[in-house]
Amino acid sequence: MLVFETLTVHSTSIIRTLLGLHRTDRDCSRILHCAVFEKLSPLTDLKGLEFWKAYWDIVTTHHALWEKGIEHCDISVSNLMYRIKDKVPKGVLNDFDLSRLSIGGKREGTRANDRTGTIPFIAIDLLSPPAEKGKVRHLYRHDLESFAWVLFWVVSHYDEGKEILSQSVPFADWHISASRTRRDKIAFLSELELQSRPSWERLDYALGLIQKFWSDFYHDKTDRLWEKKRWVTVDEDSQEMQQGDQGVQQEMNEDAELLRELVAFLARSHRGKKLPGDVIQCLPVGLTN
Repeated sequence: MLVFETLTVHSTSIIRTLLGLHRTDRDCSRILHCAVFEKLSPLTDLKGLEFWKAYWDIVTTHHALWEKGIEHCDISVSNLMYRIKDKVPKGVLNDFDLSRLSIGGKREGTRANDRTGTIPFIAIDLLSPPAEKGKVRHLYRHDLESFAWVLFWVVSHYDEGKEILSQSVPFADWHISASRTRRDKIAFLSELELQSRPSWERLDYALGLIQKFWSDFYHDKTDRLWEKKRWVTVDEDSQEMQQGDQGVQQEMNEDAELLRELVAFLARSHRGKKLPGDVIQCLPVGLTN
């Protein structure tokens, strides 16, 4: 970061006061921060293994930050960037405007039950009716799933580092509504084959495995949460986590190992078939066992 300045005079609480607007319990004050960073390049400019390696750079960084209590909560294609270091593209996670600090189970920043993100990349959990009402807590697994939707989007919408500008590309209408996008995503995980562009052929098998991983995850875990209404909810006054079922805490604990499970799933062979060595080598070191 080159320059940073906080402009409290432009906070939304001051603006509401000047306009004579009453603040409700669900409103939170936002303060304008101006930051000047080095110029980064969109991750979508990369292709093939360069993209794949930089993508995992970002996933790993995001996980490390989350474990330290810095929760991004807005994973989208426009927030994944890269810089050149030692002549090699290095992935960079950008745009922490909607991030939260989690300290001792309490969150600071955007309210814990505010849904954040861009609809095509939001996790299926967070597109559900309870989430629409602000009753679902944003968990690590939701961001990890968003990384998968970004990946599916990029390989469908970009070829040789260029965006395909056409309404016929897959997922083009996923911005229309949360409920429709949720249905489409469930159908995609369960039934549809990913239509990647030719330049992503080297990653086709890996992409299919990631699709299978999330399909299995929702069939094995999340459907049971919906059926039993076991949501991780938030008390609107204290912003502390409330548990409607003892199984919720177990689900949250399992989140911490979900990245390791995903990477190990990608690294091992399936039905005698395994990812190419150069594709495996791009995966986070220490998480492939």
